[in-house]
Amino acid sequence: MQTFPLPLIEEYAQGVCFLPLVLRLVNEESTTCRRMIANDCLGVIFQRVSVQKMAILWDYSQKWFSYGNELPLRRTAAQLFGLVIDHRPNFVRDRANDLFNSFASTINNLNKDIGSNGDADWEFSYFCLVSFEKLYKIYQGNEHNVSVWKSMLKSVIHSHPWVSLVASRIIYLHLSMFRPIDLIARAQERKKSSCFVTVIPGSLYEIARNICYLFNASNDIILKQEFVALAAKALSWVLEAMYYHSNLCFKDSTIINFGEEDEQENYGTSTVSTNKIKNRSIHWVLVRLSGIAGKENSRREAVFKCFAAFAQNCNDIISPYLRIILEPVNRCMLDDEHKQKQQTIH
Repeated sequence: MQTFPLPLIEEYAQGVCFLPLVLRLVNEESTTCRRMIANDCLGVIFQRVSVQKMAILWDYSQKWFSYGNELPLRRTAAQLFGLVIDHRPNFVRDRANDLFNSFASTINNLNKDIGSNGDADWEFSYFCLVSFEKLYKIYQGNEHNVSVWKSMLKSVIHSHPWVSLVASRIIYLHLSMFRPIDLIARAQERKKSSCFVTVIPGSLYEIARNICYLFNASNDIILKQEFVALAAKALSWVLEAMYYHSNLCFKDSTIINFGEEDEQENYGTSTVSTNKIKNRSIHWVLVRLSGIAGKENSRREAVFKCFAAFAQNCNDIISPYLRIILEPVNRCMLDDEHKQKQQTIH
């Protein structure tokens, strides 16, 4: 495709190349072939055709994405949006606001039934989130759209691990744009933007809870290196934000009951002092992780990597909780000593 004469691609892109390649992309079983079709064929077409021709191909995708009951067509359109963002970002920027709103509306609708039928079509959810992530890197859109971030938080605990992973990446991508100490945007041109944790009560707690939930889930995909590294960075950010903005762990003007899932304690209401609130929130995260570290090696290793990230990124904040952090480490050492003794005896 790269070596084809441009007039030839321009003439045959719409009628001869586009639809057959899309069909092959959707139906191809080989991952390698799908990748080649996406990047070396469709991607090159998107790069080389004129703006007028690209607009026609874009209209195809928009029409497919708007077919409410046709999930295969909508899934295909979501894939194509991602490819256009990758290979023709300047074209997308002129249409980014409409695409952002379309993705936001779709993601909100997807998560309405996540509790009852999370696997209805995980691929559609996955490709929507992947394309939303790519779009968000070049265009932040309406960041005050609270509902889309609430839906993103729900997507973190989606029943399919690939959806969970992408949702986690999007949330950390957003968080990393702000300094946890004052929640002000790092980039000068985005100083007026606001972090969603400031407008969704209790969202800091929800991020930590959902990541811990995934650590505790029996899924090898979640416990792979990519997610563990992402979770460690996200939790480090959350701990810092909890320390400097303990009120963001509130929900409906009341402190979230951190013990309702793991510790059977009553942590009271908002009359508790700020220091105690601060201690409760950070303490809950570390105790939760410490409990998960008592399980099999893959979860234990994931938690220890998080502890290492905390020591590097927020050492002063976690220093009062060293006993909680060192307890599972000591437990691990004692277990290994016991196993070695048992092997020696037998």
